[in-house]
Amino acid sequence: MKNRGKQKRAKNTIQTILNAAIQVLVIHGYEKATTNRVAERAGYSVGTLYQYFEDKEDIYGEVIDQALVTLVQGAANCPIEATLGKTLQQFLQRILQGVEHDPAIIHALEALLVGQFRAKRDSAFELVVGSTTRLLEAHRSEIVVEDLNLAARMVVGASEGLSNGTNLHRMKYHELEAHILRLQVAYLTMKNPII
Repeated sequence: MKNRGKQKRAKNTIQTILNAAIQVLVIHGYEKATTNRVAERAGYSVGTLYQYFEDKEDIYGEVIDQALVTLVQGAANCPIEATLGKTLQQFLQRILQGVEHDPAIIHALEALLVGQFRAKRDSAFELVVGSTTRLLEAHRSEIVVEDLNLAARMVVGASEGLSNGTNLHRMKYHELEAHILRLQVAYLTMKNPII
């Protein structure tokens, strides 16, 4: 990004552009998400957009960075609750924050994260796994899986997979959260899995 803007007005302009970029991404997909469409959606001229961003990749790189920072910070700041289930519920609420109002964002961002922004996703995934391992260590007595790092990878991977693979137009956000939580708790605590 060219100019992060130190003044409140510049920061507001940047955020308006980024919000518009997300909307354009959801509606048109990345291939058809042009700087002209983003500028029009934001209510600015394309010249204004170029005052802050080099190109489309720069815009979506910043969108991804913000989304991943929210994800990583949400996991890192998750409190340890009295039970594993309550801690995992807090974890899910924190990592899914920001998408509950528009679930289509999950699918739109995932399209970016498997493409050219994959390295950013992989780095964030490792940070979230580290935070999740910390949470699981606090509930060691409730967990039957021996390798907590592997368990954390499974918890994070399953959350990501279910979030990305679920049709959120048919399932409400809180239902998705409940299904992910059920899967996580069962995996971590089931003593005699059915094979």
